[in-house]
Amino acid sequence: MLNLTFLFNRSNDLTTYFIPNALFLKRFILEHGQIPRWNPIHFSGIPYLADPQNFIFYPPNYLLVFLPVEIAFSLLFILHLIWAGIGVYKLARSQFGSNSIIAALSALFFIFTPKIFSHLEAGHYTMIITFSWLPWFMHFAFKLVKRPELKTTVLLSLITFVLYINYINVAYFSLVFYFTYTAWRQLS
Repeated sequence: MLNLTFLFNRSNDLTTYFIPNALFLKRFILEHGQIPRWNPIHFSGIPYLADPQNFIFYPPNYLLVFLPVEIAFSLLFILHLIWAGIGVYKLARSQFGSNSIIAALSALFFIFTPKIFSHLEAGHYTMIITFSWLPWFMHFAFKLVKRPELKTTVLLSLITFVLYINYINVAYFSLVFYFTYTAWRQLS
């Protein structure tokens, strides 16, 4: 199994922000049986529900409550990288036809890009989640432009919401890309 202990033995965003936040959420839910509204561990206290990087609105994050935090983060990182690979594979298959070798290489190249590993090393948990959903956004965006179906529209909307709750800037630029691409396709 992939050893991610190097992520937990340094002063990166994972150890200084995300792990304390996850431990706070875990303790609060287990002690009080509800989601916290206020987070007293950062600064002099900040609203918990209003923090865009909290763990409330993304269901896979609840593994952090039920598993030891280091194991849960390792599992979430690995599963999101696998999810990204599957998304790139499907995207490449839809764009390049049935060439599974090109699709598999595309997936591997995406997962092992320096950009992904720099975010992983820096402990940018929400960026890893967001990048893992980006190929799925592109896949359904291309599909929606070709054939506007309700199912595709709903899936693209859900993926946009996932991008939004995990990293608003990527969601914004994804939507800018989608509308620009749609306009370009209609003009050509």
